[in-house]
Amino acid sequence: MNNLAFIHENFISSLFSALEVAEKMKVKVATFPDLVKMRINNDTESFVWNRWLTPLTTIYLGKYQDKRLIVVAHHLGPLTTKERMLEWSVSGNKDEGSTREKYGYEGLPKVTQQEFNDLVEGKFGEVTIIDFEPYRQKFLPHLKGHHVLAKNALRDPVLRALFGVETEEYVAKHLEISTAYAIEGHKEVNAGEKIFEFGLRDRYGWHVFTESKGNFPDEQPIGLFLTFGNPSHYANHDLSISTEIRTHEDLGYARFVVLNSENGVSDDIMDVDFNSKKHWKQCLVKSEEVVPDFFILSEKDKQLFTVYPKDGNRMDDDQIMFKVTHSKRIGKPTSFKTLTYGSPFLKYHIDEVKVIAPVGANAYMICGDIAPGEIATVPVKFYKVEIDQALRVLRDEEVINDLPLLLKINDITV
Repeated sequence: MNNLAFIHENFISSLFSALEVAEKMKVKVATFPDLVKMRINNDTESFVWNRWLTPLTTIYLGKYQDKRLIVVAHHLGPLTTKERMLEWSVSGNKDEGSTREKYGYEGLPKVTQQEFNDLVEGKFGEVTIIDFEPYRQKFLPHLKGHHVLAKNALRDPVLRALFGVETEEYVAKHLEISTAYAIEGHKEVNAGEKIFEFGLRDRYGWHVFTESKGNFPDEQPIGLFLTFGNPSHYANHDLSISTEIRTHEDLGYARFVVLNSENGVSDDIMDVDFNSKKHWKQCLVKSEEVVPDFFILSEKDKQLFTVYPKDGNRMDDDQIMFKVTHSKRIGKPTSFKTLTYGSPFLKYHIDEVKVIAPVGANAYMICGDIAPGEIATVPVKFYKVEIDQALRVLRDEEVINDLPLLLKINDITV
């Protein structure tokens, strides 16, 4: 069996699902060194090389006996209970003083000074401790957002703490891949040696290690969750293949991995998710929701469905709701125009479509390419449909938050 990846729209939900399944299976949630081992043991076409991942590894920043420290923990440290994590999830978005509320940096968890002291003293488990000032002075060039050369990654104590005992082997494999790609792509000399991007930010969105952050960490210690990126291929000549390692910036999407066994690092990963095209029959429930008078349609495996109603001026989310039992095309395909509001994604109000609907139509589907521009032209076709109102397909979040159902539809027994 593959290792299991839980990717939810909410960080806390992803983490809790992974922790619950790991506890039932008597296994562990993958830390940074575990994911590194998986990349060493699997080829570059595998899942583990081609998805961003959220390791159960945390970096804490704070003062201990008046000395600023970086603490790397391959566990949650003080954030060990669900109650503690939920406290963060509620308070994080209300962090007073944050100037980056729009981007969610303020969601980074703060811990008490006593908790940080206990962490440094090993009371939550084994940790690696790095003196903040000497580290920043020595490695500032590649900590300011520049790419990290392979030789410098081997010297960097924080990266070595993250990668674990397999640091040399992982860096060597990544370097080999990047160098080969650089040669194939006729990149500049040494382009293949720039294999990592290392970006840690505080809750205000500032790079932790910039010279202007002389007062960081703040008086109250904080924890950083991390994102372990998939290698990115760059088009410009001075870069080859690079992997981003950065602060997980908000409470949104996370992908935690549950190892299938103690030796799970030899296996690849599969997402445990809800695919409406595959799983809708297993996710039908009695419907008590208000039925709209005008439907958006989506086709899944040659079956038409209505989509959950739009709420105002927003993008379609393609979450299917009711099965269409009968449909008839009404009128000819046409189009409507809508302001794009500077967004690369199409946002519009359903009333913009209703106003051009032919008599007798109660549903529509976007058909064909959307002409871009300040005013987008959106091609649509109209239908008269009948639906099965008795049963609806569960929303994505309803399935994802129902762990037994989520495991069942993915044929996973724990």
